[in-house]
Amino acid sequence: MKIREVKNDFKIIELNEENGFKMQRNNLKITIYDTEIINNLINKNLQKKYGHLLYLVASLNDNSDTTDSDVFLVRNKIAELRNIIITKYAKFLTKNTLNKYLKMLLLLDEKIIVPKKTKSR
Repeated sequence: MKIREVKNDFKIIELNEENGFKMQRNNLKITIYDTEIINNLINKNLQKKYGHLLYLVASLNDNSDTTDSDVFLVRNKIAELRNIIITKYAKFLTKNTLNKYLKMLLLLDEKIIVPKKTKSR
């Protein structure tokens, strides 16, 4: 995006759709170009999703009736968020922020306690 100042006002000279972050709210499609706003939106969204995953892992580890399928579902949600970060958000995040979120997800995945199978007679 190129901006030029004209008589104390700013005009957009060139607008590249590929550089913007596209989102949809209430059937309204929005493209945001300000990197600070984009980073704030992405960080808020990722923190919300990470908090939800953290809750799932904590409840999974606290529950004695946890099954292998429960563990699989939570690990699948962690993998989904990792893929979203890599495919959708990677071009908007700094390398340090990207690595921070990927490490957080890896550590969260490692914190899952897999239930031990009991032998039945």
